[in-house]
Amino acid sequence: MLKQTIILGLLCWASSPAQAQSISKNVDDMKYFYFPTANQKTEIAYNNQNSLVASNIRANTKTTIIVDGFLSDSTSPCSTITKDTYTSRGGNVIIVDWGRLSGSGLTLGNPLATASAYISALGNVGPVGARLAEFLNFLRQNKQIQFSDMTVIGHSLGAHIAGAAGTNVQSKYGQNIGRIVGLDPAGPFFSMQVDRDKRLHKGDATFVDIYHSNRGTLGDSDHDTGDVNVYLNGGNNQPGCEEADSSGFAGYCSHSYSWKMFNAAATNTNLRACPCSGTACTSAAQINCSNSVNIGPNLPTSARGRLHITGPQLD
Repeated sequence: MLKQTIILGLLCWASSPAQAQSISKNVDDMKYFYFPTANQKTEIAYNNQNSLVASNIRANTKTTIIVDGFLSDSTSPCSTITKDTYTSRGGNVIIVDWGRLSGSGLTLGNPLATASAYISALGNVGPVGARLAEFLNFLRQNKQIQFSDMTVIGHSLGAHIAGAAGTNVQSKYGQNIGRIVGLDPAGPFFSMQVDRDKRLHKGDATFVDIYHSNRGTLGDSDHDTGDVNVYLNGGNNQPGCEEADSSGFAGYCSHSYSWKMFNAAATNTNLRACPCSGTACTSAAQINCSNSVNIGPNLPTSARGRLHITGPQLD
């Protein structure tokens, strides 16, 4: 918690308006890219029937929606790798590009500029989630893609956008998104958040699974926020990230481990997690069990509770 307290202090102290002013507040600046294959990309404009028809997106088909976090756009590594994973599994795959609202492309030369931009992007999480819910309904109404057949995968701030989309689908359309995946949901200003509507939480979809990799620094430090909470190597610091986490952007390497591990588990069925409780969940020590389960895309939606996995160093 000390690291996160320091980060929160920097964020609260931030007073550099130039970077914040360059971040859009207009949800019409969001873009949605459909990938029929890993190497094909077509934009679907919200509420534009012509672009929807031209995309040839498949009707009545399971659909995965990917949302990355702060400073991201549709070409970020998390979005790209996750898109590649899911296009190989069949179904529709869409990347949500909120780059103009996330701070993508900004040159952040010091901690105060970074903090100022983060606070501005943070203010966009709710509106972006609300517009995403409207876009999902646009698909439902015009392509008969049911909310129950949608999986929204969010990393960092993107995880909370996914949660906001889920609550908006419930309040506006009276239904549930099928699954929301939170890949190390952002911690600063979210950890210990009493108001569930402002952060990803179980209940935002029929099934919510959360992967902790940098708790207390860039990731949410709370427990039991999902139907399943997976603690990757204890959920705090990740193998091979020691130098990068301490010398570069604090925690970034471990924060990114969440989406790397999630995608690695799509094809490596040896990446299985064991049920855990108490301090065993947050320990890096390996847990052995006879009732392990697959994680990542292959995690059964019948699973519940806390899981622990000891994973390898990932590039």
